[in-house]
Amino acid sequence: MSHILRYGEFTKRFLNEQGFLVAGNELHGLETVFKFGHNDSIGTSFAVVSEAGLYHTPKAADAVALRLKSGGNAADTAAGAGARAVTLVGIGPTGARISETVATAGASASAATSQLFMRLYRAFVSDVGTYSADMNTGSHAASIVVESAAGAEWASIIATDFPESQTQIAAFTFGLGQRGYLSGIHLFIESTKVVDFILLQRDDILNDTTEIKAVRLLAELNAATGDVQFHFEEPIFFAELTDVALLARVSASTASVNAQMTFVINEN
Repeated sequence: MSHILRYGEFTKRFLNEQGFLVAGNELHGLETVFKFGHNDSIGTSFAVVSEAGLYHTPKAADAVALRLKSGGNAADTAAGAGARAVTLVGIGPTGARISETVATAGASASAATSQLFMRLYRAFVSDVGTYSADMNTGSHAASIVVESAAGAEWASIIATDFPESQTQIAAFTFGLGQRGYLSGIHLFIESTKVVDFILLQRDDILNDTTEIKAVRLLAELNAATGDVQFHFEEPIFFAELTDVALLARVSASTASVNAQMTFVINEN
């Protein structure tokens, strides 16, 4: 969605330095991207806050076609009462943002995408066979797993407690011509569990030959509990072709963790 956003002098000065267009106290033509992740069983090693606990980041040469995994429900098929199609959104091997809609195939695997993905940061049910009469009724019959042709899981649309029709992945990649900043992070942690978080980035994602950029720490929050809001004194700016991911680990056993990140993006 496109917004007119208003900021104080400090933030406006920072955004001016980064080359954003400012008219008075407003920025025009920006897109807000809300990235939220969830994992019911974060363990004692750092993992991306997502249902699958991962965010694949292959080299451009290793980009893959994706499909919907076999083993789904017969109602989730192209002519069924449940999910009829799923749209995948991510980054292709040129670094450009891409999306493709895949027809569901029930208990069988779907056809593979015609495009190759080097990042997948969102998938959602985009066509259903039944208009839900109330918001207590979901739109797909079973969980839907996105995988590569080799069978590697890339993302999951969960239906365990409720059919969510949307992935939950606390990671994002700025595509070619996109730049922006992270305005804040909101964390929700199960009960009395103690959780550490790290925010990571890797820029220049198409460079995989010489002077390859590291996966680098941007921020760290240790021993977090309950409901935590993480604000930055200065917005964190990201150039095009940059990966951003939020990881978590629990001090003992496992924990349910939710994370929300809000990005503001300008696309040239």
